[in-house]
Formats: sequence, structure tokens, C-alpha cells
Amino acid sequence: MVKLNSTLFCLIFINGVKEGFFLILAPFLPEQLQEKGVSISSLIGGKIQGKIGRKLMRLDFQQESYKVLEEGFFKQQVQNSGLNSNIAYSELLIQFPQYEKQLVSWIEFGAVGGGFVGLVFSSFLSYFLGYIGPFALCEGSLLRMEKKSLLEMNQATQNQQKMYNSGLLDKQYTSQIEIEKSHILKHSILSGSQLKILSNNNSKIIKQQEQVYDKLGYSNILFTMKGFYGCVAVALNLHTFYYHDTIIANYLMTTYDFQPWAVSLVQSCQPVGFLLTTHFASKIIPKFNPQIILILAQIFQAGAAFLVGPSLFFELPEKIYIMIIGLLLTGMASPFSLITPYSVLEQSLLSQRDKNFNPEEVQDIVSGIFNSCYAIGGITGPIYGGYVNDLTNFRTTSDIMAVILLFIGVTQLLLVYIPDRQRLKNKEKSNKKQLKGNIESKNVIETIDTGNIIEETI
Repeated sequence: MVKLNSTLFCLIFINGVKEGFFLILAPFLPEQLQEKGVSISSLIGGKIQGKIGRKLMRLDFQQESYKVLEEGFFKQQVQNSGLNSNIAYSELLIQFPQYEKQLVSWIEFGAVGGGFVGLVFSSFLSYFLGYIGPFALCEGSLLRMEKKSLLEMNQATQNQQKMYNSGLLDKQYTSQIEIEKSHILKHSILSGSQLKILSNNNSKIIKQQEQVYDKLGYSNILFTMKGFYGCVAVALNLHTFYYHDTIIANYLMTTYDFQPWAVSLVQSCQPVGFLLTTHFASKIIPKFNPQIILILAQIFQAGAAFLVGPSLFFELPEKIYIMIIGLLLTGMASPFSLITPYSVLEQSLLSQRDKNFNPEEVQDIVSGIFNSCYAIGGITGPIYGGYVNDLTNFRTTSDIMAVILLFIGVTQLLLVYIPDRQRLKNKEKSNKKQLKGNIESKNVIETIDTGNIIEETI
């Protein structure tokens, strides 16, 4: 089991802080946007405003509303870029490639834990200071970090200039060259036997490097049924986790007359569910078929989505405790449909028997496509929630989300899991027949040999 060292802790902490800073403002944006005359559906603009521009959103921004939008959407732009996640995943997988499932669990634990702390902290600030509390905290933190960064950069430039003017840089450079020269002279005199051993080792390394690997690309994953559904599973999990981000606050305030601080507490139920099961997922997944775990998790999430509404299709009573249970169950199922696809994506490459892929490239490709799908789900979720909610309502939006999860789970069962099981059964039957044939042929040979021995004896 991987130990929580300083590197792992720092990367998890950075991921959590990033997520917490985004979610700390999430419950307060709808109310402030309505007061500034901005439609609640325009919240999705923050997902794409950097790509398509403000003209396509047809919004008449005033100076105050622009500041509100900028403050809230800046964090989500960082979140959806996937840069922090890619760096963290790549760094950890390079250092601990044998603990991939646990590492994914730790990183996601940090992200969701940061989101939970952000929501609870924003609720506390809002309750005592009003909506200005969370905004002031974020603005103050960003200004402080920017000021510290500028001061450190200025100090480093001044120190370098002082060293250059005093000639210290030249002295350090000269002394470093002398040290390297002495090191080379000390180790350059090798005996004949040492040279022979060195040449033999070099020849072995060259032979290993000359091993030819097949070219590996994203198409090797996407164009396989298992790899395609693995990518869909990652994106769909984030889609499900975030689809109500931009609409749940308005729904709770209009339906239950909740204040923003209470909205924060309700939203924090989903991260709590995630934190309860994330570490168990990395231990349970290796013991079972990852494909069936993924299917069951998606079906479980579908049931939870019906509760989040609460479902209009099943005519569930519009009670807040039902929604809270649904959010909690969604969070509890999320680790199983987020950590498991990593194994599924790897299996989609390893199952290609006629290919010989470089193991390091496999890690890079799987990590890259995992984070790409992760970012895609974070973008499509709120966009889906915003538009479908405008066309229907919050409860119907949750019902449609549940139907999508059921559809993906059932098709994955029919197109991936059952055919794989059938192939394994056929392979086992073939192996048994081959083994039985080998045993029979061996018995025949032994019988013939025994007969020959008896004849020779007679």
C-alpha cells in the first residue's frame, strides 16, 4: 500500500484547495446574478465564455454583474482546464505506477474533500457575514497570492543582479567546473576488466532499448468497445456529479425558501458520500470484475438521481430529506464509477493480444485520456443541467439524468460484459479440450511404450 509521503500530501492538498475555492462561491452566484438582472441560465456561460465570447450569449453585462461572473467563473475555468489534475496524476503515476487505483482514490479524495470544506466554510461565512463573506475571502486570497508571487519574483531578480555585479556568479560557475573536472579525472582510469564489464552492461541496455513497440495512440482505446465505454464512464460520472451545480441553488431557494448558507449545507451532502466510500473502492475493485462494478455503480447512480429530483416520473413527494438521501447516495457511488474506469482503460489496451505496447506509454495515454474525459464531464454536466432545466424543470432534469445512466449501464452490460464473459467461457472450454487431448495422447504414448517394454522382455 502506498504511504502518504510529503509529495503525495502536497499534490492532494493542492487539488483540494483548487476545488474548494471554486465551490465556495457556487451557492451564492444564482442569487447575486438575479439581483444584477442576469438570467440564471447564463451560469453555463462560464464554461465556454473563453471560447465563444460574450456576444453569442446575448447578455447585456453591467460592470457589477461582470465582476460577479468573473469571480465565480475564473475558478471553474481552472477546474475544467484539467491542468492541475493532469500534473498531479502524471507526477504520482511516475513515482508509484504500481499503486494506480489507490492514487486515483487519494487525488479524488483531496478534490472532493476540498469541495466539501469549501461549501461548509462558505455556509459559515454567509451565515455570519452575508453573501459578501465568501466573495471577500476569495478576492483577498487571490490578491494575497498575487502580491506574494510578485514580491518573491522581485526579490529573486534583485539577488541575482547583486550576485552578478559582485562577481559571485562567475566564481560559482568556475568552482563548479573545477569540481566536475576533478570528478571526471578521478573516475576515468578504469582497469581492463572494468571496461569489459561496462561494455557488456552497455550492450545489454542497448538490446533492451532496441526492443520494438507498436505505435500507441488514443485510437487504440477509443476504437475498442471496452475503451469507449471506459471513457464514457469517466465523463458521465463527472457529468452526474456536476449537472445540478448551476440549478440546485435556485431550486432550493424557490421551492423550500432556503437561504444560501443552507444551500451550501445541502450541496455538501454529495461530497460527504464520496468521502465515505472513496478509500473502500480502491480495495474492493481489484477483487471483482471492474466491468460489472462499473455497471452496478451506474445503475445505483441512476436510482440516486431519481431521488435527487425527487422523481416526477415516479411521483415521489417533494421532500428535502429525499433529495439529501439522493445526493448522499450519488456521492457514495461516484468513487466506484470513477476509479474503476482507469482499470478498464488499461484492460482495453492489454487485451489487444497482437500488440506490444510500451508500458510507460500505456500509463501516459491512459492518464491523459482519463483526465480529458474528466474535464469533458465537468463541462457537459452544468451545460446539460442549465439548458434542460430551462426547457423542463429541476425534477425532470434529474429524471432524464437517471434514464441516461440506466441506458449506458444496460448497453454496457449487453455489448461489453456479456460478450467478454462468453469469450472467456469459450476459451476455458477450448483449453479444457486441449488439455484433455494432451492427457489422452500422453496415455496412448505411455501404453505403447509399456507394450514395447513387455515385448522386449518376452
